[in-house]
Parts: sequence; C-alpha cells; structure tokens
Amino acid sequence: MATKNILEIFNLDDANVNLDLNSKKESEFYNPKPEGKETYTATVRILPIPVNENGEIVGVEAEPFYMKKRYYLRDVDNTGYYFDSPATIGERCPISGAYFRLKNSQNVLDKKRAEELKLNTHFWSLVLIVDDKKHPELNGKIKIFRYTSELQDKIKIEWEKRKVKVWDPFNGKDFDLTITNKRVALPSGEVRDFSDYTKCEFLEKSPLVYKGKAFDKTDKNVGTLITELYKSCPNIGEYKYKAWTEEEKVLLNKILDRYKTKEDDSDVEQSITASKMGNTKTKSVATESYDVDEAEEIMKTLDL
Repeated sequence: MATKNILEIFNLDDANVNLDLNSKKESEFYNPKPEGKETYTATVRILPIPVNENGEIVGVEAEPFYMKKRYYLRDVDNTGYYFDSPATIGERCPISGAYFRLKNSQNVLDKKRAEELKLNTHFWSLVLIVDDKKHPELNGKIKIFRYTSELQDKIKIEWEKRKVKVWDPFNGKDFDLTITNKRVALPSGEVRDFSDYTKCEFLEKSPLVYKGKAFDKTDKNVGTLITELYKSCPNIGEYKYKAWTEEEKVLLNKILDRYKTKEDDSDVEQSITASKMGNTKTKSVATESYDVDEAEEIMKTLDL
C-alpha cells in the first residue's frame, strides 16, 4: 500500500505540464480603452446574469448587472484596498461620515485629505464580444465588463422608454461601443484622460448569435445552446456586494484613524473636560452621513 502511494506521487498528469514560463492567464475582464486620439469601436451583447444552484442554471437575475458603491483606500504602508460601501444596500457608511467631516473642516489640509475618500459607483455585466475591431481575437468570448452609471443609464432608457430588455437573448439589442478619450483638468489641477461613451448606442432589436447560431425560442435545441453559452462564462458573482468581514472592519478602522479632523480631536477634548466637570451639555457633532459619488459628479459637470 505504501509503495502504491509513493508511485501515485510520481503520476505526472500531462494536463498539469506548462513549460512556457512567460504564459499568462487571459483576463476575465473586457477593458476597451482607446489610446491617444484613436476611436475604439466594438459591438457587444449584454447577457442575463445566470443564477446557479449546485452547478446548474436555475434562472437569471432580474437586472443584467451587479451594482455597488465602493472606496479604494490606502493604509499607512500605502497598500490599497477596496471596500464595498453599505450605501449600496441603503445603509449608513462610516467612510462617508469621515469624508464629510474632512470636507466640512475649517482646516485646508483636512479638505485636501477628503479627496482620498472618494466614492465610486460601478456596474458589472457579462458581455459577449460580437465584433472588436482592435482585438478580433476576443470575438465570440464572454467577459466581465465594468462600467459607470453613464452606460447604465442607456440600458435604463431602453427599458423605460422603449420597453426593450437589451439583455434578452431572443429580443434584445447589440451594443455599439464607440469610445474616445477626452482630456480633462480636474479641480486638483491633475490632467487625466477619461473614456468618452457619449457616442455609444444600442442597435436594432435582434436575437443573440452565438457560434453562428441565433437564439430562437421555437428551436428545440435552444436549451443546449444556452447551456453551452454559459459554460464559458467567468464567475461574475465575485463582484456582487459583500458586507465587510471582521478582518475588513479592523483594517478599515485603522485606516479611518488616519483621517480624524482637527475638530474631531477638539470634540473629544471638550467631551472629556465636560465629563470631568459634570457638565452633560457638550458640543453637538453632526453624525448624519450620506454617500456622494464625486467621480460621477465630476463627469456630469464636465458633460462627459
């Protein structure tokens, strides 16, 4: 028995052999970005998000995207971390409170530090790449596409004004991506290139075409086609909103300790002094907070 176990250790499976040390795993993300003054053009199809149980598709999500608000914060070692904001599900977010305390501070340095606590709203969808002019090797592949509310609004308009679920594989619409760069000077003085999606639009209604086959409800083999389609999908569920773990809460508290305002320290001192003197009337501190997506507000102001 021992001999058999030892021999199994040396059972080299051909599937595990990779002698190409420079090979890289293909990204699960679709990131169409123009370079310089070029125009990036591609056609994609937004897909319904599947609901899986025990490895089998039992339905699809009502909406074709996962949305969440999140922050990118750095610790004392300048290591960055993403934190999903509870504002995503309508709950109070302590990071937002820290942001507004800094933003409303009388101290100039505090106001500048508030910029480090910017909130971003992102959407994630599954897309079938129908025709990418710049990267034709991606055609026919399914990727995760992250975008902002500018594109999400286009999906919303199609549904609310035209009653078209663009993600419907039978009666939806392909999406024409026409992306350019727009150079913008931010309030901080920094100059950056932003992707301009204003020319993007949905095309005419049509069935989804996958591997040369159009989705047709009357086709008896459509179920097999759907199974084949989603077999090659990346796991988009990883990008759904998640509540903070205990470890994340500890890390976040350490990070937020770095963003206490001068007024915060003054309030604490007043509270301690008043307590020692038996005076229960202390300075009122505003604790109400709400999330404002500054990146989105900047983009709207710049008419991007």
